[in-house]
Amino acid sequence: MPRPKVARPAPEAADAPPAVLVVHPDQAARRAVAAALNGLGTVQASATGAAALKRLRRNPPAVVIAAPRLADMTGPAFCARVHRAASQTKTLVLAEPESLPTLVAHPDHGFIDRFATLPLQPKELLGAVEKLCRQHTAERERARLAAENEAMVAELRRLNTDLGREVRERTRQFKQANRELKRVLRELEAKNRALLLLNESLNIQATVDPLTGLYNRREFHRRLQVEWARVKRGQGDLALVMLDIDHFKVINDTHGHPCGDLVLRTLGRVLSAQLRRQDLVCRYGGEEFVVLLPDTKLASAFLVAESLRHRVAAHGFRCTAERIPVAISLGVASARQHHPADPDGLVACADQAMYRAKAEGRNRSVVLDPKHPERVARMGAD
Repeated sequence: MPRPKVARPAPEAADAPPAVLVVHPDQAARRAVAAALNGLGTVQASATGAAALKRLRRNPPAVVIAAPRLADMTGPAFCARVHRAASQTKTLVLAEPESLPTLVAHPDHGFIDRFATLPLQPKELLGAVEKLCRQHTAERERARLAAENEAMVAELRRLNTDLGREVRERTRQFKQANRELKRVLRELEAKNRALLLLNESLNIQATVDPLTGLYNRREFHRRLQVEWARVKRGQGDLALVMLDIDHFKVINDTHGHPCGDLVLRTLGRVLSAQLRRQDLVCRYGGEEFVVLLPDTKLASAFLVAESLRHRVAAHGFRCTAERIPVAISLGVASARQHHPADPDGLVACADQAMYRAKAEGRNRSVVLDPKHPERVARMGAD
């Protein structure tokens, strides 16, 4: 019996450079981004969301870099349309630090894979885009392996049908086909093992912040939804602490970004060491972290925030032999006492309290009055 041919998808060129599409209404900004990505791959540009979507549907890029607001739509809404048109394309939104809360509060913020803060830092932008390109390549490889597995499974079913007829006619041909079946099964097992390893790797990339080793914003929002549903069923309380490193830009400008990265990693370890097993600390973005406190009332959550603040202030942050003073500002919110309408509202409440802590002088914890959000209900400071 002739050896059956297993249908497989045509392989893509492994060395094909990634394509990046820059969407920004300002031509100078488009040029600055293209210059920062020089050598990474093909960089195209569009001034409007509609023009970018038209180009994207013809030839989806690996990464789309968008302004927070385009002439014809918002950045988050544009990213949502990118996801619907080309689900594997990764999205990055450029944003001023002060605009991040507004972007995070947008209903479509979940379609943004990454933020890059302005003013533009070419090395940071290049690193972020390279990571997104690697994720894009890994996801395409996973899809290719899945397609190969599906083709093999279909071929195995056809082989089984053919073998059922052949076994009744010729014993010798049955044995030959049986050997071929075992070969294909071994290939399928090898592909399945590769797919499992790739899935595990992608799961880690999708849920863990690579710099600090903490869970990332995506995993935080997933856990927040779970805890929110539990509270809505009447099971316990839920509190949230948002915190931000005070004057982190000064640390980067004075000591360098490698030192700033070391401070972020160390802060992640310090925060994790002070929390219970059921609590969750995540890197929310940049120098901002969030702590999820299940079964914790507002008063207790404030004490946790104060404990974290004092512990960070007392910790000896160092870069080489030099000690770096680090302080944090924290905002605390409660699902039951602040009565947010949804999980995003709880995040917004804690975020507003954190910004109030900044406005009150930094290095302090703030709880806003549930009935009068413009007032401070409780504040801890040295």
